[in-house]
Amino acid sequence: MKKNDAPCIVHSDLFYPTMLVIDQKIKKRISIIKAHIDFLEENLETKSIWFPSFNYDFCKGKDYDVKKTPSQAGPLTELIRKKYATWRTLDPVFSFSGLGKSPNIYLDNEMNPFDQKSIFHQLVANKGFVFLYGAKLSTSTLIHYAEHVSQKLIYRYNKIFRGNIINGSKKKLINYTYHVRPSNIDLNYDWNKLEKDLKKENILNSFTVQKKEILHIFDASLFTNFIVKKMKNDPFYLLNISSRKKCEKIYAILNRPFLITDFEKTR
Repeated sequence: MKKNDAPCIVHSDLFYPTMLVIDQKIKKRISIIKAHIDFLEENLETKSIWFPSFNYDFCKGKDYDVKKTPSQAGPLTELIRKKYATWRTLDPVFSFSGLGKSPNIYLDNEMNPFDQKSIFHQLVANKGFVFLYGAKLSTSTLIHYAEHVSQKLIYRYNKIFRGNIINGSKKKLINYTYHVRPSNIDLNYDWNKLEKDLKKENILNSFTVQKKEILHIFDASLFTNFIVKKMKNDPFYLLNISSRKKCEKIYAILNRPFLITDFEKTR
């Protein structure tokens, strides 16, 4: 298979895909996680595979150490970060590590995980894909990039987290801004509706193994454009019925997008 350079983000849940690699694990006498890595490298049509190595402790006041901070996105991503990855990004919350060609890695005094320097923007700009390897659509953080791009985001608000990024012997204090859920609202998305709509538009492609859909792939640009179009027409499109009602009620009172001061005490 000829490989290209279009990046692919892989979100994983290894429970169901194990049926795809168990024979290779036994034949090659390798660990089950290494068998998963081999399967992805052999079957994805790209040399650039990006794995989330997210860690949310920066938002709790902890430093982000590029080399030491573990991934909280599952066992596959942590093993890749520790043993196989050739790079890791400097985003202190939504970091990625991966195989093959790296994205542009940057560090600024002010950072936003969904702006035009972000890895999500680079994924879209470079005609990349998202592959759900046993994982659900709800694991795809690209949806928050699409919300940001739409400029119609009402039900989240920007919050600034201040902390250190450690990269080897270098330590840098930054302000990290991204849109968070309101602190006292049970905000949930209607993932089933979104999945049906994406399939109807032939954006989300699913593959069945032993009568169960466990593999899904979609074009990052088509996905983003779809969400942006929907949100421009209906800013609450992504929310489930309960969350929509709550947020529409608050919006009717405020008559503007939510702010941090609406929900949290600030200094």
